[in-house]
Amino acid sequence: MEGSSKELILLQEIFENKFPTKFTINMEKLAALDAFLQFAQNPTSMSAGYGIEESYPFIERNLSERYDLGKIALEAIISFLKESVHRMREVNYDVYFWREAIKDYIRIKHFTDFIE
Repeated sequence: MEGSSKELILLQEIFENKFPTKFTINMEKLAALDAFLQFAQNPTSMSAGYGIEESYPFIERNLSERYDLGKIALEAIISFLKESVHRMREVNYDVYFWREAIKDYIRIKHFTDFIE
């Protein structure tokens, strides 16, 4: 992942500090990581406003269909995703940077969570 130490520190804070305290059930952890990956894989362009706000309901619906989670858990995941993306854009406004950084970070740090 290329970027400044501010970006890496923020990713570590989100995924290594906040994430484990917010999501303690394995299925919720997996769904939350999936939500970040879905956000990172959104192909919407800058000229279309990146589709950030429009993506959240789709991500929530996908999670609802993939995981057996209740409405409260799904809302907590989407809320955490929104809050995290907002903080990311305060540090570095480049959504394309964050999409790649999220994919790289999860691939490096959380790959085994998907294959256990």
